[in-house]
Amino acid sequence: MIKALNTNSQYATSSNLDARINLHRVYTPPGKDFWDFTWTHYDFTKVSRLLEVGCGSGAFWTHEAQCLSEPVDLILSDMSIGMLDSARTNLTEIGIRACYQVSDVDNLPYESATFDTVLAQFMQYHATSQEGALLEISRVLRDDGWAGVVLTQPGHMEEIFRVMRQFDPISAPNFESEHFTSEHGARLLRSVFNEVQRYDYGLRMRVKDPEMLTRYAEASVEGILTLPVSCWKDYLNIVTKEISSRGYFPVSKKCALFICR
Repeated sequence: MIKALNTNSQYATSSNLDARINLHRVYTPPGKDFWDFTWTHYDFTKVSRLLEVGCGSGAFWTHEAQCLSEPVDLILSDMSIGMLDSARTNLTEIGIRACYQVSDVDNLPYESATFDTVLAQFMQYHATSQEGALLEISRVLRDDGWAGVVLTQPGHMEEIFRVMRQFDPISAPNFESEHFTSEHGARLLRSVFNEVQRYDYGLRMRVKDPEMLTRYAEASVEGILTLPVSCWKDYLNIVTKEISSRGYFPVSKKCALFICR
């Protein structure tokens, strides 16, 4: 059964995701973008049919799609109709042809051994069953195919949520403990796939825009956690003071890319 997450305010449209992506685009040092990192490890030369699950607004493809040297039958899927609408608009603008389908990674509507490659990037923690989702990805892969799975590492963007816990320590989320991160993910991936290669990525951004930081934090919990407007004013004041004092607000990016066969 497909989850009706298109009605969820967090993912009904791409606005919250876009706000988070924007922070990375503005403050990641040139040449250090995570999507650049993934493209150096992905080999699409022998890929003719590719599925991305949890494609979001299609940011991966709009970043560097010219790296696809051969035509690829590209299928983008997501649980959110709004996300797929954004992906379709974004990819159409840059001339990328793809098929779009609402689907749930826990129960992919594709026959077994259908794809050369399946990408699951920053979305695995949305699955109802982590192992079930990985088994589904493995099922739809051809015998000589591969999957690209991206997970956050403990401490990813932690500084942003640490501020939130200063004024709401009880209800503010702890994404390090609540999300399906690389440490648990590595063990589970190796239980499902025969071969797993891991590539770690990390850097520290120096953010100088307090409003952009506040918007990132707010967008991360919208639809999940309801905080009064006064809390976001407090948040803005805290990060503004730190930026004024230090000259920037540090934010750690820690991710892991797994190539699975």
